[in-house]
Amino acid sequence: DMPEAPASGSEHYFRMKDLNDTKPGNFAVVRILSPFLRYSLGWKNKKPVRYAEGEAIPDVQWDNDMNGNPQAPRFAVATAVWDYAKGVVKVWEITQVSIYRELKELASDAAWGIPLEYDLRITKTSEGGKVAYSVTPRPHSDLPPDALATWKELSAGWVGLGALLNGGDPFADFNAPTATRKPTAKPAPMAEDGEVEARFPDDDSDLNF
Repeated sequence: DMPEAPASGSEHYFRMKDLNDTKPGNFAVVRILSPFLRYSLGWKNKKPVRYAEGEAIPDVQWDNDMNGNPQAPRFAVATAVWDYAKGVVKVWEITQVSIYRELKELASDAAWGIPLEYDLRITKTSEGGKVAYSVTPRPHSDLPPDALATWKELSAGWVGLGALLNGGDPFADFNAPTATRKPTAKPAPMAEDGEVEARFPDDDSDLNF
């Protein structure tokens, strides 16, 4: 059976589509707060369906990609972030391989290290109909006190990112009757920005922060 998509409002999610790529200099600044959750992400009837490693992926007719071909579930990661513009914790689901690779490079660079200790500026641009994303690290700094206090309170009682894997709401109370956690998953194929498919190397341990 395929789990339903989370019912949580879009205000709880940091989405690339919300960045206005037609406005020069438009960007967002976030701080990653949690380890990445890895899984396979598919779309069915215009709703996201996520599978952890070891879960059987049903043989169904998935939604079509931009070329009109069925798009099988592919690699994605999710993490909790502090959205400076909104002043709230959000879930950031990363499906763009270019963003993932830039984060991977930062994490493996001794000058930067894992991106829990510095902010990230995320920029979206569009040229000739092709969308591109860039990730720029900001100098190392402590998490602001309000962000730290909010994250400590939320992370102590929320269901967490694992709820995504069974169609739940990560922001639900951990003690709620329907709240369940699921394990993380290893990478699977992922779509490149504007391309049909791309694959990551098997060794991605440098993002296991």
